[in-house]
Amino acid sequence: METKTEVVNILNMIADMIANRVVEQVRQMPDATKQADSGRKLYTIKQVCDMLHISKSKLYRHKKEGRLVPTKYTGRNPLFSQDSIDNYLNSFNY
Repeated sequence: METKTEVVNILNMIADMIANRVVEQVRQMPDATKQADSGRKLYTIKQVCDMLHISKSKLYRHKKEGRLVPTKYTGRNPLFSQDSIDNYLNSFNY
């Protein structure tokens, strides 16, 4: 059985590994936010449904089929840019 100091040393190593991963992720965050927030307005599912006059189920179906691609997510909520919505509208052949 390991001694108390060995357990403490292992826990300290694990804590250092976690801290290093968090620091690395924080360093990468500003680059991602600059790309996503470059002055574009992002729309929620409800806003897109209202703009396109479609139901939520149709939007989710088209999202699943790859016709309407979210620009980014906030948690589990997809957000759509105007470019994404325009590409969706232009994909229809009239």
